[in-house]
Amino acid sequence: VVLASGDPLFYGIGTRLVAHFGIEQLRIIPGISAAQYLCSRTGIDMNDIWLTSSHGRDVDFDALARASKVAMVTDARCGPKAIADALLARGAENRWLVIGENLGLDNERIHWLRPADVKAHYEMNVVVILNER
Repeated sequence: VVLASGDPLFYGIGTRLVAHFGIEQLRIIPGISAAQYLCSRTGIDMNDIWLTSSHGRDVDFDALARASKVAMVTDARCGPKAIADALLARGAENRWLVIGENLGLDNERIHWLRPADVKAHYEMNVVVILNER
């Protein structure tokens, strides 16, 4: 038995388990992803969102700056501050970053910030980047 939160096939352990054991040997029951949860709490429409992750990947900050709406599951290497700094460096200072911290927990916090207002540290988080609010 393996228990993983959110969507195990979106940059999660599920992909590795399927590759190793084969889908015939598994029963995957996904939960709500952090990006889905954040959008549901804020009313952000997901129909036109680019869903991605920075976990163990090199982030294409130019693509992030060009996209009109992005939801990114972040990690310690590339979190909200790195994303904000990259947007500022690319002239995208008018974008909005919606940062969801500790989603679903008692200490949940959701921030709507311009890139210049993003702090250096946020607890377990996911970020949505928007052109407008």
